[in-house]
Amino acid sequence: MKRLILVGLIGLAVLPALAFVACGDGEEEGPAAGGTVQVTLDEWTIKPDVKTVTTGSIRFRAENQGDVPHELEVFAIGKDLDIAKLPIKENKAVVVASEIGEIEEEDLPKGGKAEITFTFTAGRYLLICNIAGHYQQGMYADITAQ
Repeated sequence: MKRLILVGLIGLAVLPALAFVACGDGEEEGPAAGGTVQVTLDEWTIKPDVKTVTTGSIRFRAENQGDVPHELEVFAIGKDLDIAKLPIKENKAVVVASEIGEIEEEDLPKGGKAEITFTFTAGRYLLICNIAGHYQQGMYADITAQ
């Protein structure tokens, strides 16, 4: 009987440690291929719910919680590109990179929701609202596929 109680107490002591290990280190891990990233747009931010995704096909669900239309363009970019210092031409950011797709402003009016699926290879990606003046207000973010 004493041995059973001792084993039970040891088990209770080990369970919290196992739970901690199972939960990871708190980093935002993104969805596996076939998963979904939630992206919130408003005045003046783009907020993906994760910073890292796996390679492969990932669905993006965008929601415009702002008062004006927005768009979501996604570009494959280099790891050293400073996304806060893109050149500006005609009040829009000039992105010298490969666009992999976009949700247009007609699809993201005030309160609008839209989704699109992208196929990611390993690398870094720019998420941007490039409606005139929006980039300059801070509407950009990056995400990494690995």
